[in-house]
Parts: sequence; structure tokens; C-alpha cells
Amino acid sequence: MAYRQTERVASRLAQRRADIVNAACRLVAEGGFGHAKVGAIAQAAGVGVGSVYSHFDGIDGVHAEVFAVFAERELQRTAADLREPTDPREAVIAQVHGFGTRALRAPVLAWALLLEPAGTVIEELRRSYRDGHAALAAERISAGVASGHFPAQDARVTGAAIVGAIAETLVRPLSPGAAAEPPENTIDEAIAFCLRAVGATPE
Repeated sequence: MAYRQTERVASRLAQRRADIVNAACRLVAEGGFGHAKVGAIAQAAGVGVGSVYSHFDGIDGVHAEVFAVFAERELQRTAADLREPTDPREAVIAQVHGFGTRALRAPVLAWALLLEPAGTVIEELRRSYRDGHAALAAERISAGVASGHFPAQDARVTGAAIVGAIAETLVRPLSPGAAAEPPENTIDEAIAFCLRAVGATPE
């Protein structure tokens, strides 16, 4: 007779997996993906190294799970930022301000998610989530074109360009060893650039 997991065993295994993911998330937030090695994750989760490998296909699998947790949360926050503004210009401001401000408040985590060299698996996930942010931007840009707030343009291209501009703006402030405080005008300048990019009329 084939072995079947009891609900209690399945629940215990699910909890152990969640503990591993939570521990890895804490380590990445503290020091990036390079800080979250299998041994450190196991110790932080209170499990053996073998338990990590029994739930994930190596460290890349753990890192991919951690990235997805944080990146999905940020994507949902950006979507929430864009739900409130009805004016397309304000929507651009909300997207840049929300994403940029959160990144600067958690620079180690933001560096890990956006810029830290972390292998092909993470790079593929980055592209996927960048596409998600670009799609959110494109939706609001399209609305701005339709309402006459922005000139005619390919919203998909402009949306991707805005997401790239935000990330590039954050490279220096988020880089390890950067000054303790980024220039005060970092977010304001990024907003101004993105408004010009979409062709918003200056106030």
C-alpha cells in the first residue's frame, strides 16, 4: 500500500518550509542574497541543512522563492499606489514616488531585489516583475493618452522606459558603500524626468 501523508505530517512539512522561507527572507533583507546561504538559512530557521534541501532544489530555489515573495509584495503595493489617483499625471507621480521611497527606506533589500548579482534564475524573475511594473505604468499612460493628458505614444514602450529610469535612478543611492543618505532631490528629480518622458504638461 502506497504511503500517504497524514494531514498532520503535511501541515508540519508546510510549516517547516514556511519557516525556511521566512528565515531566508530575513537574511536577504539584512544582507542580500549573498548573505542567505544554506547553512545560515538552516540555522535561522532552526532546522538542519538537509531540511532545506528536502524542500528546495538548492540555494537557487530558496532565493527564487524569497525573490518572488518580496517582488510580488512590491508589485501589489505599486498597483495599490495607482488605484487612488484619477488624474494620469498624478498616477505617474504616485508610481515613481511610491516605488522609489520604499526602496530608499530599505536599501539593502532593494539592492538585492533590483541590482545584486544573483544568477540567471533571479535575473529571469527580475525581467518578469519589471514587465509587471511596466504593464501597470502602461495602463495609466494609455489612459492619459486617451484623455488628452499625454501626447500620442506607445504606452508599452514608455511604461518600460519609466520602470528602467526608476531603477537606474536608484543604482547609486542603493549601492553598497554609498553615502548614508541619498540626495534629498533623488525622488523629485526622478518624478520630473518621468513626467517629461510621458509628455505631461508642466504645472
